[in-house]
Amino acid sequence: VFAGLAADGTQSAVRLAAIKALGRVGDAATTGILLSVLIDDDQRLAAAAQDALAALPGEAVDREIVGRLADADTRSLAAIVELIGGRRIPAVAEVLPLATHADARVRTAAISALGPTVDLANLGVLVSAAIAPASEAEGEAARAAVREASVRMPDREACAAILARPLATASAPAKLMLLDVLGEVGGRQALATLAAAAASGEQPLEDAATRILGKWMTADAAPVLYEIAAATPGGKFKTRALRGYLRIARQFTLPDAERAAMCRKALAVARDEADRKAVAEILERYPAVAALMAAEAEAVEAKGAEPNQGT
Repeated sequence: VFAGLAADGTQSAVRLAAIKALGRVGDAATTGILLSVLIDDDQRLAAAAQDALAALPGEAVDREIVGRLADADTRSLAAIVELIGGRRIPAVAEVLPLATHADARVRTAAISALGPTVDLANLGVLVSAAIAPASEAEGEAARAAVREASVRMPDREACAAILARPLATASAPAKLMLLDVLGEVGGRQALATLAAAAASGEQPLEDAATRILGKWMTADAAPVLYEIAAATPGGKFKTRALRGYLRIARQFTLPDAERAAMCRKALAVARDEADRKAVAEILERYPAVAALMAAEAEAVEAKGAEPNQGT
């Protein structure tokens, strides 16, 4: 009954109610009817059909939706692809060719749909679309899709390698986008790539890289941040790197000896009184570290030697 009313109801209010009901009680058999309403001129009905199709459970519904791609016209094709992305249907083989479709709306829908579905082997397609988009709308969709796809990849080292590959030739805005995504992906490869960007001599890259490294979520960024702080003569990048380094010393779980070594090294390069105060606050928070440093200082003084800066 609901299916008949959704397809042929004479009053839009009745059709709208029937479509919404199909979202609650429909199945694969009603998928075709709802798909036909996706391109209805009445936008309320089309939106309701989209919501109903998104709510229908089961792989049989997924198969029915993907099966409609082959015979769909351009108008319905974009709507079906959007639905595939919304349902996160793993139809990469079917959607991937549509990322280069002649119709802009289909291309944009395909790029967006690949964000939640693309696999590592095809991630480069999205990266290429983000670096050299055919339009601003496609670029925006591709950038969002790259971010969504990258952070869910199970092999983050391989993912980071794919993201890093085009950095040498990409435009300045694309480089910054890739660095931001690498910061979200994390891992050794991403850290190495950001370290290289921080030492690239290109101010926009150094700015972005030090900003991202300053918020890094693992302690292995500490040596990179210290190198930047020690090598940079002055300015905001040195300050930012040193404060990121001190953030790790203050917030992360570390052995007392390692935290003490970090504090010694920070004091050796700190030129700002605020940074030296930050070291003092760390020592207040971790009395064992302060005691260790005091004991080392006493031992050095007794030997008449210079304090060891640590490694």
